[in-house]
Amino acid sequence: MLKSICALVITLLVLTPLAAAEGGLEAMIDWTDWDRILREHVVEGGVDYDGIAADPGFAATVEAIATADLSGQGAQSVLAFHINAYNVLAVRGILDGSSPRTAFGKLRFFYRDKCVVAGQRLSLHAYEHQVILPLAEPRIHFAIVCASASCPELRNEAYVPARLGLQLDEAARRFVNDPSKNTFDPGAGRARVSKIFKWFEDDFEAAAGSLSSYLALFIADEATAEALRDGQLKIRHLSYDWSLNGTFTPRRQ
Repeated sequence: MLKSICALVITLLVLTPLAAAEGGLEAMIDWTDWDRILREHVVEGGVDYDGIAADPGFAATVEAIATADLSGQGAQSVLAFHINAYNVLAVRGILDGSSPRTAFGKLRFFYRDKCVVAGQRLSLHAYEHQVILPLAEPRIHFAIVCASASCPELRNEAYVPARLGLQLDEAARRFVNDPSKNTFDPGAGRARVSKIFKWFEDDFEAAAGSLSSYLALFIADEATAEALRDGQLKIRHLSYDWSLNGTFTPRRQ
């Protein structure tokens, strides 16, 4: 309960100042354009960035995120908004010429470049850590996508409040059971998992008591799930591939 109250306070503090200064926001965003863009330009997690760049609905979606009003919205609507908005703005970062592939690229993509969300100007890193993560939903780590190959696959539909729990569960199962992201070998007593599980281990431990127990919630193979629950697998983390999760032809400067 205290964590939820703190998350709400942090969200309000982060999202209020610029909105007040600029004189008001628009109604809650309609994700129809973003849903269509995803269905047309994302195939099994592979993103056609050139196609998105040419779609006039994308710029309209970025603008709608900037002027959206989250006041009076329920928790599911707010969470769905932030997932979709983060993914849109990560795509926008690529289209604007940023990339997290190199050390300097990460600095620009996550920290230097700014976006506007519901009236507040902030970086992707600030958006994730100051607004999204305090909402205390660990499945968010399988839904927000920073445009890289080792990230979760970008879902080819928008997240919606009415089906958000099912969508997040599906995203978690898909990521945990993806052999390009995680491998489990109960016979050898080991698992090699995404660095996401290292970077955000506290979130998973808070939800299930341990990282192994959290993984067991979503792994498809029951023998592997049992080995995880019993703490029989020694966990190591895979290298993270920051290459682009799709195709893009950068514009000439």
